[in-house]
Amino acid sequence: MHPILIQLHDDHSHIRQLLRLLVPAAESMDRAYLLRAADVMRYMTGYPDQFHHPREDLMFRPLADRDAASCDLVGRLREEHVDRGDKGQALRESLLACLDADRLVERDLAEMVREYVGVQRTHMDSEEQAVFSKARLVLTNEDWSGIDTLLAARPDPLFGKQVQRSFRDLREYLTGHAGD
Repeated sequence: MHPILIQLHDDHSHIRQLLRLLVPAAESMDRAYLLRAADVMRYMTGYPDQFHHPREDLMFRPLADRDAASCDLVGRLREEHVDRGDKGQALRESLLACLDADRLVERDLAEMVREYVGVQRTHMDSEEQAVFSKARLVLTNEDWSGIDTLLAARPDPLFGKQVQRSFRDLREYLTGHAGD
């Protein structure tokens, strides 16, 4: 498997881990949960939305060129990247607003969390099951080099070797709850 696909798959594993943090407390959100959820969404609107999804989009182009059957799916997935980015930003802003107001969250925010988690999981499943396997078969070394040229690898600020200072608390929490 090409290193780009390995990284994209690893990113999905990390995203799934973070999504699991958002789900359990969606009904009874307290301040600690809101802080952690806001950190998760800062990461989601940063690394995945700003780097991971654009890298996938670059992979989608040659895949659609070489495999006509993939055109509709990759078109939908590209649209979902934009939509997930918008929804992620809205969720992050709602979490921050609740923290700023220092009040408990209403059901609307809990529903936003559940919807965000659900669509993210479905989206990643589509990519993993239908797109990544096809990309592995269809894309050439030249395609992969072109992707790397246009958008080179960037260290993950939360799961990488060097954890960005602003994500250290979240990383500690994840490390302490690895089996959850």
